[in-house]
Amino acid sequence: MKHCFCVLLIAQVWAGQLFAQTTIELIVQPGAHPVGKVDAFDLSQQVVHSVDYRDTLRFEFAKTNVDCYNFRYHVNGEMLRQQIWLDSGHIQIRAHLTERELVIDTVLNSPMYYFVKKFQSESQQFAKDTLMFNNYLLSTFIEQDRNPFSLAVAQSFVTYNQNNRVRLLGFKPFFDAQGDKFKWFLLYPGLAKQLEMAAAGPTSLNLAQYTFFDRKQQMVKLALTGAKYYVLDYWFLACAPCVADHREVKKNHELLTQNQVEVIGISTDYDNPEKWLAYLEKHQYNWPNYRQAKRSGLINQLGIGIYPTYLVLDGQGKLLGIYHAFSQVKERLKLNN
Repeated sequence: MKHCFCVLLIAQVWAGQLFAQTTIELIVQPGAHPVGKVDAFDLSQQVVHSVDYRDTLRFEFAKTNVDCYNFRYHVNGEMLRQQIWLDSGHIQIRAHLTERELVIDTVLNSPMYYFVKKFQSESQQFAKDTLMFNNYLLSTFIEQDRNPFSLAVAQSFVTYNQNNRVRLLGFKPFFDAQGDKFKWFLLYPGLAKQLEMAAAGPTSLNLAQYTFFDRKQQMVKLALTGAKYYVLDYWFLACAPCVADHREVKKNHELLTQNQVEVIGISTDYDNPEKWLAYLEKHQYNWPNYRQAKRSGLINQLGIGIYPTYLVLDGQGKLLGIYHAFSQVKERLKLNN
């Protein structure tokens, strides 16, 4: 299951603690087009590097544990990227650029990289069997309890079971037993909130307490009136799965209207109102669309960290389910073409 994550800038100060440096040596052969900038940053964006391209680059991070890193090569107006998990220490990565992606060839001094590749491969095999998949995720979470990768495993479990309260309640004691030692990691707040919500029971959303920007850049409050179901679509411009789903929403818009389903788009492009509006107008996405007014609101309340996220509500605002693909929304609402 592929997810598109929105990365928040987090400033973290750890007083009185010394860190050994993690050095990542990146050796990348160029492709057919010249390379401009190269970005390297950890998932929580505690440290962000942006430098001019050379075939061999070294990036230093104050890390003593396993962590997740993003590497982006700016080529011909595109960003070729990879997100990978690495150990601490001196890591060497050899890779090459194609027309469409940054391809990792070998990684030295980081067994974690290959463990995660194996985990991703096995996850795809087990995902067809619910019991086997959940058991595999739980055993991997316990095995990786001492490093932040456990939270990525927990995210897979919570996402897979997000509309099954019993399974989430069964997982919560394992998550709670880990404590808050990785609360600095990007995924922690959302996971804690989602499991807290599962323990609290069904949720009703009062959208009137939140403000959004409309297409005229005016701050407004939303009122749910007139529809049988509402689908809140949380997305952002750089999220490829979000953009792909919008084409499906447009294709199915008449079907949605016939079944009294209203889609409400909520973009998290806080700082790009012009690009957001141009995107909607270019593709003639005429269903209600708003922009999140600030980095809070429902995103924090529901622990949204994966995009797209679709909140399916009934006419009174009761949350019926959380999904990450428009096809899942259609299945939940029993919409047929």
